[in-house]
Amino acid sequence: MTDPRPFLVGGEWRSSEDILEVRFPYTNEVVGRVCQATEQDLEDAIRAAERGFEITRKLPAHARSRILYALLDRMQARRSELVETLILEGGKTRGVAEGETSRAMETVRVAAEEAKRVTGEIVPIDWTEAGEIARVLREGYDVGLLNDGFQRLIRTLKLDVLLIDTHPGMNEETLLSIAISDALAIILRPDQQDYQGTGVTVEVARRLSVPQMMLVVNKVPAVFAEGEVRARVEHAYQAEVAAVLPHSDEMMALASAGVFVTRYPDHAITATLEQVARRLA
Repeated sequence: MTDPRPFLVGGEWRSSEDILEVRFPYTNEVVGRVCQATEQDLEDAIRAAERGFEITRKLPAHARSRILYALLDRMQARRSELVETLILEGGKTRGVAEGETSRAMETVRVAAEEAKRVTGEIVPIDWTEAGEIARVLREGYDVGLLNDGFQRLIRTLKLDVLLIDTHPGMNEETLLSIAISDALAIILRPDQQDYQGTGVTVEVARRLSVPQMMLVVNKVPAVFAEGEVRARVEHAYQAEVAAVLPHSDEMMALASAGVFVTRYPDHAITATLEQVARRLA
């Protein structure tokens, strides 16, 4: 077992007796141990940040930019470590972890460039493709156009089924997608955080009178009995569980680099997904 990792406050490495074990979500294996900060540590961090700002705010633009580029160089040097940490700590696929790491590095790069010429409090970064995404997230979009676009897409392509995959959580896009859906499949993992978020989504779907709703429990560790998971989830939400999908090494190894059901047409998960698809159609 490795020693617990300390934390940095105002240039000083600190440790504590309160140790948090970080576990890989799919196997429950301990992948790290970290010291947790106390309330006093948090106060000290705030004071250190305030002192640091009094210094950095007086630095010339080129010096601020140089500091940020130095950070970017260190992120690049440890990129693979950052990706592996996201995978082990959050259970993300490699493709998602790579994307989030790239986005973080792009943010630092934009900040390093803008540090040379920023003159106000609002920094536009839509001069990059990643910045265009940030602009949409910051300014929002007309959700009414989303429904019009869906209907136009169905008519133009003469679709029998339009499958909408929304982001986790509840926002305007999710609400609209639920409201206009004939069938709703809510995907959750067997962990406490997903259970809480799913409860909100189920309640919203009921209030919006979605004609058909089902739950799909995903990434279930092999140590869990499928029947017990199904019964527990159905009891918790008073909703049908259409499928319980086990953790799959093949799925993880694919890492969003292809379509699972075409790569593994004879896999048990593929057969289960086909059953769910028939139910939704």
